[in-house]
Amino acid sequence: MSKNSKNAKSKNRCVIYARYSCHNQTEQSIEGQMHDCERYAEANGLQIVKTYIDRAMTATSDRRPQFQQMIKDSALGMFDTILVWKLDRFARNRYDSAVYKRQLRSNGVTVVSVMEHITDSPEGVLMESVLEGFAEYFSRDLSQKVVRGMRETAQNHKITGKIPFGYRKSSDGRYEPDPVTAPAVKKVFSMYNRGYKKSEIAGWLCKSGYRTASGASFTQAAVTRILQNERYTGKYTYSGLEIIDETQRIVSDEVFCKVQDVSHAKTNSGRIHRINEKYLLSNKLYCGYCYNRMNGECGKSSTGKTYAYYACVGRKKFHVCIRKNFNKDAIEKIVIDSISRLISDSDIIDRISDAIIKYQNEHDNTGERISVLTNKLNSINYKITNLMSAIENGIVTPTTKQRLI
Repeated sequence: MSKNSKNAKSKNRCVIYARYSCHNQTEQSIEGQMHDCERYAEANGLQIVKTYIDRAMTATSDRRPQFQQMIKDSALGMFDTILVWKLDRFARNRYDSAVYKRQLRSNGVTVVSVMEHITDSPEGVLMESVLEGFAEYFSRDLSQKVVRGMRETAQNHKITGKIPFGYRKSSDGRYEPDPVTAPAVKKVFSMYNRGYKKSEIAGWLCKSGYRTASGASFTQAAVTRILQNERYTGKYTYSGLEIIDETQRIVSDEVFCKVQDVSHAKTNSGRIHRINEKYLLSNKLYCGYCYNRMNGECGKSSTGKTYAYYACVGRKKFHVCIRKNFNKDAIEKIVIDSISRLISDSDIIDRISDAIIKYQNEHDNTGERISVLTNKLNSINYKITNLMSAIENGIVTPTTKQRLI
């Protein structure tokens, strides 16, 4: 086989890129794109070596995993042509389209739209620009219409996203309290106002057979989201638009505000205590098991009593240590008593004194400084003597007069 025929054969390699962007475009959309691209390849003698498919991905974003993989593969010389159903499958942004096409051209790869039949002529270049402009216009126009439609939906008190726990979809597409889960929401607020911990509330929800809106088990974080969600008072905000609907109310404003006050008080009380508590061994105490630092912390017992302690970072953060928390007052007393005994020992005092004197002798350069200053003083005195002699002998130049002035 000649070299020319080998190169001609290699130029027949192509890949197919297909994409659909939302639930309205299904797997059938992908199959239709693939069918048309395969038919084009067969008619033009192209060998399909690979297919790249991005499902539920928008072309306005270049964060498409299969698309990005295709761009990377183009640099490896795996193919020479990319077949797309239409140019809007490749990109709906003229800037991205130009950037990626330039990168592909540098890799020896061209992009072909099988349904739009764009030639390499000047007219074809113009047609390609027009089609890409229409694609970008359509994308932006659609985005604006979607946002406008969602705002109108929200204004009509209809569902715009996931349905929160405690609600269900009414027959006319609105949020309405769920007779099964709405009472649980009320009890969550009531339990928290009565002093129950979030972990206890989450445990009660799980034991009672409740699950989150996504079907997961309740956690402290999920309980927190319920307690902070103003929607349960019939108020919510969508895209800067405040919506009020009393028919959606599950808890009263009074109950909701009380929960926020209780939560705020708990948060602030913990912070104030941490600020006022002094940990004498901060950045000085290390675990004897894993040698990680021990940090000062505080907490409350089941009776509400506040206690302070030192916790091993290796145990709490890295889970590599068996060191239990150490009572703050107890460990600080041990350290203070030990230091007191040491500094009361005469031998220790002598050793400390010797060490201090040795340090001072090694780092004291007073003698050297005195010697330098003495030499400077002698030099100045010598210059003064010479100057006085010159004046007495009448040897004074204009330069000398200027310096004296």
